[in-house]
Amino acid sequence: MQLTDNRCVPKIQIHIAGRGMIQLHREGQCVGFAKSYRNAERRAEMLELFFARKETLGRAAVGMTLDEEFCSAGGESDAQSEAQFANQEWLVEGMGINLFPIKCFARLAEAECFAGHLRAYNLARPVSGDDGQWTEALIEWWESHPAQAAADCQSFRIRAVPVLEGLH
Repeated sequence: MQLTDNRCVPKIQIHIAGRGMIQLHREGQCVGFAKSYRNAERRAEMLELFFARKETLGRAAVGMTLDEEFCSAGGESDAQSEAQFANQEWLVEGMGINLFPIKCFARLAEAECFAGHLRAYNLARPVSGDDGQWTEALIEWWESHPAQAAADCQSFRIRAVPVLEGLH
């Protein structure tokens, strides 16, 4: 279920109509279909962006096309990035000597939250013993780390990556 900006009223609702048949509804009308719940959440988010953009453009008094770019009468660009409507996921990467992928998320907010938690977890790392050996606290910290490969990273990067349809 996708929520609006005020986080109170759902605009796009996900209805399971049968096995492998999920419908997306808005204002009582079916506006899309999906095969899986994860795909339905992704499509609901895309439809929410689409309808929000459509409402914004619908309120514009005049629209015109100049140099293959859609602009308002004032010349300000109203074009929506195609990347926002394409199937994409958000990849959290650890920044060390090289960038390395850690985990993908369907939403940017989830990826930002995960990266923030990793930073905080890594900053709370217990110190090694006086002789450089791992202490019990450090071993326990390591074993419960959400992404052990990123245990030495202090910074992370988040970027959009395309979803390849049909690959599981």
